[in-house]
Amino acid sequence: MPLWKKYLSFLWKSTNQHGVHSPFVFRLVTKCFYNKEKIPCEYYPCDISKRKGQFLLRLVKYFEPKSIKIYSDHKDWDSFFPHALTEHTSEQKDMIILSQRENKPTVEELLAQMHNDSILVLSAPHHKENEIFYQQLSENKQFTVIIDTFAFALFFIRSEQEREFFVIRT
Repeated sequence: MPLWKKYLSFLWKSTNQHGVHSPFVFRLVTKCFYNKEKIPCEYYPCDISKRKGQFLLRLVKYFEPKSIKIYSDHKDWDSFFPHALTEHTSEQKDMIILSQRENKPTVEELLAQMHNDSILVLSAPHHKENEIFYQQLSENKQFTVIIDTFAFALFFIRSEQEREFFVIRT
């Protein structure tokens, strides 16, 4: 299906904060997604727009991760976030950003790097090269909260919450 048809389908299914019944997701949507505060940034990675970059910066500000792992085909992502957050170590990460088209890690490799309250951000989940991987992630039962914003898909491991899937306009 062409991307524009996928987007129309997304718009038909999506909701805003009023259709969210999870307190965790409601706070995330109202305090992060719909917060229009501009976070100063002079440089954005080449494969994301300024609007998408601001969304990611708001996510980082909201969750305050201590460590971020970035999988990308482009090296310019390393300078987008503070270096201390993106140091490459083997320990579990608070946030994983996947903006990679080829040679993606497996779902099991990603889960091994995550803990309760970790977040996995998949860029462009509806693009042809990511569709199958997005489906594999969505079907994995270890992800208890999944949020589709069309531009990004967010996967959370939250043991204290029942499994839920949200389609939210940003």
